[in-house]
Amino acid sequence: MNVIITAIGAKDRPGIIAGLTKAVYEAGGNLDDATMTRLRGAFANMLSATLPDRDALTRVTELLGEIAPALGIRYTVYEMPDENEDDEEVADHMISVYGADRPGLVHGVSQALSEGGANILALDNRMAGDADHPIYVMLLETSGGDWSALPDKLNAASRELGVDISVREIDSEAL
Repeated sequence: MNVIITAIGAKDRPGIIAGLTKAVYEAGGNLDDATMTRLRGAFANMLSATLPDRDALTRVTELLGEIAPALGIRYTVYEMPDENEDDEEVADHMISVYGADRPGLVHGVSQALSEGGANILALDNRMAGDADHPIYVMLLETSGGDWSALPDKLNAASRELGVDISVREIDSEAL
């Protein structure tokens, strides 16, 4: 059985990942995928794990309940439906966005991708540069879409938002 475990905490600190993965391990599970980031100093994590059975699901939930208060996190355990097992998409394009920060950047770029049928598989954004010269940076991995129309949609978004958008096709053979 496959599960997704999400965890958030008001403040990142050492030991959170160790505690989450220990709960999976002690329940007899195996970690499949994980992503963790800090958002303004707060902890945010999602991980995918395979558990042997329903007893392991109960056990991992109990273990997380025991450690969550000490780690300062809130968590959810979501059982993935079996029909999702073959739904794994592979990224085929990497998109980079650079420019001055302004409201609506993520929406404008994601809307252009959506209109072109591209699915966003990963998105990471942050401020770079310094306080006097901040630069907004967004990196996206996408799958699918109508790439005969998407360059025009992204160019229009680039002009409207005043940012540089570059697209690179990901060579699946190199992965």
